[in-house]
Amino acid sequence: GAGDITPSGLFINVDITGRNASEFFVTKWVYNNIAYNSSEEFRKAWESESFVKLPKIDSSKLNSTDSFVYLAQQGAARELDEKLAPINVDPQGRRWKYSEEQRYFTWMDWEFYVAWSRDVGITLYDLKFKGQRIAFEFGLQEAIAEYAGDDPYQAHTTYFDRSYGFGNNAFGLLPGFDCPYNAEMFNVTWHSKGENNYHNNSYCAFEFAEDYPFARHTASDYASVTKNPTFNLRTISTIGNYDYNFLYKFYLDGTFEVSVRAAGYIQGAYYS
Repeated sequence: GAGDITPSGLFINVDITGRNASEFFVTKWVYNNIAYNSSEEFRKAWESESFVKLPKIDSSKLNSTDSFVYLAQQGAARELDEKLAPINVDPQGRRWKYSEEQRYFTWMDWEFYVAWSRDVGITLYDLKFKGQRIAFEFGLQEAIAEYAGDDPYQAHTTYFDRSYGFGNNAFGLLPGFDCPYNAEMFNVTWHSKGENNYHNNSYCAFEFAEDYPFARHTASDYASVTKNPTFNLRTISTIGNYDYNFLYKFYLDGTFEVSVRAAGYIQGAYYS
């Protein structure tokens, strides 16, 4: 919202040492990159004729494209954009298996268990390739978002986003957009604050045909090429103004990779 995109440029430092709220006090004000060591000092400066006030945000523009970038398409439609984009299909049916009772996945030479928790979302256990264990536990431990800038808020902001919860903020994925049309959606449960919780479509699984061959060679009397299918797990968590898009990808040769893409809105700073 506007609180993230259009900050005012005014910052307050508060001492909240201890548990007695009556002893909390304001130690410093910062405005227009000038620090004031007390509320009285800041008020006196504010009321002086020489005080420079920052331009106000025009509230009439808060719902216009001058302030926000809308996710909807802007301007004229692109040529041929009305046609459906390419899709991934399983022409002879799904080639991976899943045990609902054990939460156990198998694909080609891969096998592993999947668990879900409030703090980190998806975690893989007993990850094996050709029967050999690759990892006992594999998953997110923490996601830290660090900021920088010349104002006190940006310069001192570090979010430990696990505290907000990746599992409880993984809301329903959209078929065909967050995951390919051939993906299967999975519901999750987790325990938090003495209660059991439930979400629909929090992660998906799908086989995907990569756009390059797994192996190939051309000789004088033959050409050999192998397709490159991969098995994928995807989950997306919305932590406030951020969206973390996690992808666990498994290859035929025993390698796997984890990637994360960031989306949403960045925390804004006052722009003079």
